[in-house]
Order: sequence, then C-alpha cells, then structure tokens
Amino acid sequence: MVSYSQFQTRGRKNAKQISKLSFVLLGLLACSMICQYLTDGNNPNPVNNSQLMGFNPLASTENAAPSEPLAVKEDLSNALGDIEIIDVNVLESLTVTNFVANSNITYIVENDDQTSFVGTIETASTSNAVGTATDRDANITIQFLTEIVWTYNESIADLEEKVVGFTPVVQPAEISVLKVDGIEITNESLFYTETNLGKKTFFYNFENEYLNDPSDSIRIRYNYNVKVPVSQWKVVTTRVETEEGEILAGAPQYMTNLSTTFTQVYDYYVKIGGSSNLPIRALTNINLPNKNEIFDVSVESYNELNKTDFSYDTNLLNEKIIQIDDYLNISSGVSIEGRFYANFTVEFLEVVDGFWCEDRLVSGTDRRERDYKITITEGPADLMLVYFGFNDTSIYYSHLWGNPDLRSALGRDVSVENVNRSAYLTPNERQGKVFIDGISMLAQSQLTPYLLFKGEIDVITVGYIGVYDLKLTVTDRIQTPLANVQVNIYINNIPYGTLMSNFENYPIAPKTTDSQGHILIRNVPISDFTIEILDAEGNSQENLTANSLKDYNKNLVITSKNHFPAIILYFGGISAVMVVIGFLKFKKY
Repeated sequence: MVSYSQFQTRGRKNAKQISKLSFVLLGLLACSMICQYLTDGNNPNPVNNSQLMGFNPLASTENAAPSEPLAVKEDLSNALGDIEIIDVNVLESLTVTNFVANSNITYIVENDDQTSFVGTIETASTSNAVGTATDRDANITIQFLTEIVWTYNESIADLEEKVVGFTPVVQPAEISVLKVDGIEITNESLFYTETNLGKKTFFYNFENEYLNDPSDSIRIRYNYNVKVPVSQWKVVTTRVETEEGEILAGAPQYMTNLSTTFTQVYDYYVKIGGSSNLPIRALTNINLPNKNEIFDVSVESYNELNKTDFSYDTNLLNEKIIQIDDYLNISSGVSIEGRFYANFTVEFLEVVDGFWCEDRLVSGTDRRERDYKITITEGPADLMLVYFGFNDTSIYYSHLWGNPDLRSALGRDVSVENVNRSAYLTPNERQGKVFIDGISMLAQSQLTPYLLFKGEIDVITVGYIGVYDLKLTVTDRIQTPLANVQVNIYINNIPYGTLMSNFENYPIAPKTTDSQGHILIRNVPISDFTIEILDAEGNSQENLTANSLKDYNKNLVITSKNHFPAIILYFGGISAVMVVIGFLKFKKY
C-alpha cells in the first residue's frame, strides 16, 4: 500500500514530467508554426509588380506604337480582270455602198479579206470600267485594216472637189492612222461624215495628188478602231465557305481565333457585244482578276446554256482565263457566267483580351468604348472580303449605348446584333437549347455588308455600359477575411483602369481590403481579373483570379497567408489537449 507521502512524491515527479513534456511539445509546435508562417505566409524573395505579372511597361511602349487605320482602296468594289479579243470573223463583205467616189474613179481593195483584224488596242479592264460596283460598263477597243487603191484620170478635171470616201462595215469606227502612198495624213485633207445610226464615212481630198499627175492612182491605208461594248460586268460575292463546307448565299462566318482563314466564293458576270453595227464573231479571252490567288475556276453558263451544252478551253481555265471555244456573236451579244474561289486570312492586332485591343472610360463612371483592330494579311489584293464578323460575349446587347454606338475608322458599313436569339424563338423552339449572351458585329447586313481589302487596317469601336461591379473577398488559407491587404487589379496582364491597351494605360490605384476583407470596384467590364496580392512594402506576393459576374461570397481570393486568429485557434486547441492529458494523469493517482 502506498503511503500519502509516497503518493505526493510520485505526483510531483509525474507533474514535473508532464510539465516538461508539455513545454517540449509546445515549443516544437511553436517552432513549426513560425517556420510555416515564414515560408508560406511571406515570400522570401519578393519581386516587383511587373516581374510577377509579366508586364513590362517599357517593353510595351519603347520603340513601339499602335498601328493606324489604313485604307488601300478608293474604289470599294471587286476587280474585274480584263477582256481581250484575239481573233475576229467579219460577217459582212464590202459592197459598192461602202465606197463613195465619182463614177470615173475606180477602186480595188488590196487586202484579201477586205476588213483585216489587227488586234486588241485596249482591253476592257477594271480601270476603264464605269458604273456601280455591281453593274459596270466598259469597251474593248479593236483595230481593223482596209487598204484601197483609187485610180483616176483627166476625166475628173472639172470636179470641184476631188474626194474619195470609205465606209467600214464594222461600226462605229474611228480613224487611228490613215496613210496615202505610205505617208501618214494628219491635215484637213481628211474628214468624215456620220449618219444618225452612228456609221462614219472617211473622206480624203486628193487634190494635191491630182495636180502632180492627172492620170494616176493613190493607195490609201485605213487603220480604224472599233469599240466593242462590255456591259453588266461584275464580280460579286454570293456565299462564304469554311473548312466545314459551303454556306448558303450571304451567310456570315465568324472569327474563331486571333487569326482565321475564310474561303470566299465569287460569281463572275459579263455581257459582250450587243450592237447591230458590229457584224462580227470574236474569239475572246476573259482574264480573271488576281490570277495567282484564286482557284477552282469554272464556267457556269454561256448565253443561258448549261455547262453541258457548250465547251471551253480547259487548259486556259487552269490559267484563270475563260475562253469559249465558239466565236461569240458580238452583234447580238453574249452573256457569260463563271465562278472562282479565294482564301483570306483575317487577324486581330494588338490584342489585350479576347479580341479587343483597347478599352477606355469615355464619360461618367460607366460609359466605356472598346476597340477591335482587324486586318487581312493574306488573300487577293483586288477582291473584297465580305460576310464575315466576330462575336464578343463579354458585352451584352442590352448594355450597348447609343443607337447603338458602333463605328468603323475607315467609314465602312457596320452592324451589330444580339448573339442570344432566344427572343426570336417560340418556347418550344427554345426548349433544350443553351443561349449565349453577347454581341455579334459586322456580318449581319445583307444589303450593305462590311467589307475589307488585303492590307487594310480598320478599327471597329463599340460603346457599352459597365453594368457589373467587381466584388472581392480576400482571405487567408482557411478563408478568414483579411483586412488592410493591398492588391493590384489586372485584365490579362494589363493594369485595369480608365484606359487599357498594349501601348498606353491609365490604371486605377492599388486597392486595400476593408475590415471584412472586401474590395469593391464599380462599373467594370465582364471579364476575368487577375488579383495581385502585395506585401506591406508593395512587393508582389502571389496572383489569384476573380470574375466580375460573381458576388463577394463567390469571389473568394484565397491567399496562402496564415492569419493571426488562426494561430490562436491552433495553439488553443493544443493547450486544451495538454490540459486534458494532465487531468487524466493526475486523476490516475
């Protein structure tokens, strides 16, 4: 049996052991907590703001400037290529009605074919076409040659005017060069008359030649030009193609990346001839525009005939030249329709976030504008790209201001509509479908679509209202709110503020949490934000994310900091455990 004194001695020894053990345990725990706090709660190698965010203001502005809007075309229409006539068959022969002379003057046409085709003097081309962008007119200027020997004698001595005249069968004709016995005539000896049908007769007064020799002949070489009309000439975009296949006429396609390639389809229309004064059949070459950058050329119809009812030179078609095998009846006029394709690569420039390159506050606290800078880097230089656009799901259609405020720096036609089409559908049509809010720009208008040429730079600006507020709760690692913590706010590495771009920024000042760990920034864009946590010296500690669509309790910015109240709870728990252990030991004895 243990005496009371022995019990007291044992109790004092056990108490001392427990006390020693408690101090050891508490010391170890305290050391571990301090170490953990030093390593996790503070960054031993603090870095400055720009290093942590990857944002270097000097790197983004030094020797750099934003690209300016650039228009490369005054004529906002597709190029047409050119049309030349390479051979002609004249359908009418010269008769006595084509020659005007005294009965004592005879004539002989020297060239066997009477009306010889010389060639095309000027093609019909984009540069000489006139009219609207969708219906232009031009002329192909071709040249003919007729050489006539006029013979006379003294029997014409009494004639007041010794004149001979020639009326070409192909009209309306204009003298290009007239040579008499090899000498070009440019003086008043040459003149013409014109009928009400536009036909011209060219007269030459050979008085001087008669005085030199009353019984002689003169050889006159007539080189004359004739214009073959080209009408209803146009290259139009009827649909767009993508990798997924052909889209129906006029359907818009949208940018899916910062660089997107579109395949666009062009329909070609032209009518050649259509004048009764042109009794000719002609072999023509239709040279399509931007030959090196178009592909899959086809001939769709010829005088409303189907593809199977006529033939054309397939070898020339591979060279982007349409040549119908048949000689075209220029007198009645012929219509030809073709089709070809071209690829365009469209890029967004100087992008900050999504597709936009600049966002700025323009009035009050909530009226903002956003810029999108676009260009075409690859594609035909003389063909326009239309029926394309892009979406921005960080601006809702109901948040637009103005009528709405949408404009092009190049003054091109622009349009905007709601991406969310649910309002246009019946309840049954909406069932089971997910609708996305946002705005769709550029591609909507069918009558006056937005257009862009290769090498042009346009800035599309939209005005909107910043409806949402950025509400943050900054906490420690166990989600206890932290007061008096400084943070910087970024959108995709660009400091958030009243002006955001890759070249110039007006950032807001660092924000400090209130007693509840809250930060409130009003009228911000819809976006993901990067929250940069700063230490007391303003050095970056860590980066976390938040979103302007969430409330305080959802937008928790959970840091790696150990908060003092957490340490108290930690030690309090350990102390309670030790008290219980001591009590149990004491009770045992």
